Order: sequence, then C-alpha cells, then structure tokens
Amino acid sequence: MYIKNIQLNNFRNYTNLKIDFEKNINIFLGDNAQGKTNLLEAIYFLALGKSPRNYIKDDLIQWQKQYFYIKGTIIEEDCSTIIEIGLNKNNNKIIKVNGVEKKSFAEILGLFNVVIFSPEDLLLIKGSPNIRRNFLDGEISQIFPYYGKLLNQYNKIILNRNSILKTNKKDLQKIIDVFDIQLAKVASEIIKKRLDVLEKIKILANLIHRKLTDNQENLEIVYHSFIESKELAKLSKEEIENILLKKYRESLSIDLKNKVTSIGPHRDDLIIKINGYNVKKYGSQGQQRTAVLSLKIAEIELFVSYKGNYPVLLLDDVLSELDEKRRNFLLKNIKNKIQTFITTTDKDNLILNSGKIFKIEKGNISYES
Repeated sequence: MYIKNIQLNNFRNYTNLKIDFEKNINIFLGDNAQGKTNLLEAIYFLALGKSPRNYIKDDLIQWQKQYFYIKGTIIEEDCSTIIEIGLNKNNNKIIKVNGVEKKSFAEILGLFNVVIFSPEDLLLIKGSPNIRRNFLDGEISQIFPYYGKLLNQYNKIILNRNSILKTNKKDLQKIIDVFDIQLAKVASEIIKKRLDVLEKIKILANLIHRKLTDNQENLEIVYHSFIESKELAKLSKEEIENILLKKYRESLSIDLKNKVTSIGPHRDDLIIKINGYNVKKYGSQGQQRTAVLSLKIAEIELFVSYKGNYPVLLLDDVLSELDEKRRNFLLKNIKNKIQTFITTTDKDNLILNSGKIFKIEKGNISYES
C-alpha cells in the first residue's frame, strides 16, 4: 500500500498544493515551522479523519479561510482508491471515496493505513494511560473499522450516563441501569478485541525487543483493567459482559458521589515491563526509547499479520531522537518494504542515500536530486 499523490487546499499553511510521491522513501527537508509536519498531518488525516496531534479540526483550516480540502490517491495491489475530505468552519464535512459520498469518518477507516512515529511517542511509556489506550485503539480501528464505531458508541453512552449522574431524577437508579446494560455490552466487545489484538502485539514487540537488546531483555505488555482476573484474556465476551454489569452496579454509589463513571475500558491501561520491571517507573531513558521503538515496529508488523500488506510510515523528526544503533535497526526494517515519509531539518544528518527530497519553505515545495 502507498499514497501516490495528495492535493491540499487551505490546509494549515498550504493554500494550493499538488504533489506526487515516491513508492519508497520521501524526505521532507526544511527549517522548523515551514510545513513539514503539516504535510504528514494531512496524510494522516486522509487515513483516520483526525489529526495525530490534539487539535480541533477547525484549527486545521488556514487562517482567514473558511474550509480545507484534502484529496489523495491510494494504491493497493494495483487498485486505486481516491479519498476526498472537506471541512468548513461550521464543522460541515464532505467525505468521498471514489466519488461516492460517505456519512462519517468511520466509513473510511481501513482504506488507507498509516503508522506515525514522532518524538511525542516517547510518551507511550512516560505519559498518561489515555496515550497508551489511544495507541492500541488507533491500531485496532484501522485493522477492524467497526471498532472505531464501537468506541464512538461507547463514548456516547458514557456521556449520557455521566449527564444522568449529575441530575436528581426520581427514577435515577432505573435509568442508570438501562445505561449500564448498554455499557456492559459495548464495553465487553471493546475489551475483548483489545485483548485479542494485544496478544499478537505482545509476541511481535518482544521478538523485536530481544533483537534490539541482543537477547538481554524481554518486553512484556500487561492489560491493566478494573476487572481483577489474571485469566482475563481467556474469558469469553459474555463472561466479561456479566462481570462488567455487576461492576457498574456496584460502583453506582461512588459514581453518584463523583458525578462521573469511574470504571470501564476508558479507564484501563497498558503496563509495559522489561524483565519483569515496570519500565515507566524503573526503566532508564534508553530502555524506554527501545521499548517505544519495539512497540512502533510491532505496530507496523501487526498490519502485515492481519492485512497482508505494510502501512505507510510517517517519521516526524524522530531519527534525530534515536541513537545510531536504534536508528539503523529501524531503517533496516523499513528499507525497500514500506513507503516512508521522513521530516528533517538537516540533510547532512540523513543516513539514507536514496529517496526523493522535497525542500519545504513557508508551505512551498521544491525538489532536490
């Protein structure tokens, strides 16, 4: 899979842009704040209908413009798919696939797969549980598009339940119980799918990590849930659903006090360990970076495992954050296999001696040979 070209109108600092890409390595070269990351962001948006950064969609529209438009051509096994996305200031959107209009971004999930690796990904280890959940959920949503719809459904039920918790309705407990039944059903599907996919990620990440550390370290990923069961992964969806419903009902008094739903997959976490130790608490910076690299390469290989082809890789100013050993390991794993986009400020720092170089300055692009 690769992206053949992209067209941008009023997206960030790009007023009008049409650009063709190489199948292998594409290098975006330029000083900071020139638009390198914005171009990666547009490619990412084409795949997932959102930014990899925590921005509201309105921020993506160029200053003093009313809308943005993205169009890209995706090639997979000689089949061409054209994805178009338009969004205006009123949050009205147009989404088309091969000219056919779609109702939501959930309908484009899985058509174009990307993995992004940036310095912010180091927060996979050091950051909040939300970052690790998003890492896992984002991967699953691209492989299993229905999962994104499940997450949306779950979040809507949580919002409704939390709204009811803030009221003083007479039949509050009965109303809450209706939401609890709905929550248990959807949440059990989310947890079960997370556990199933995580089993593959565990194996892939540990194999990669052992190669990176000359077989000195084992990487382990533990799904940390409010469901206290060492055999959680072996439970059926129905068993998880029954446990969830019981837990939601038991937590009602606490939830009424705090006016928020205190348990559920929106509170779960991934605990990452090296040789049995929590790497967030006890790992060195080098170990944390190696663990993140193992997870990101495992993310790439997971697509191959499930879908039979590689995703597009976006490396946003990350090569400079890796030492020579880790950098070479990453480049060896992607060379001649994956369409890769690399942003950098210094051409002399590039290890790659092949690839198309796009020089970016204030949203304008020129080519270097």
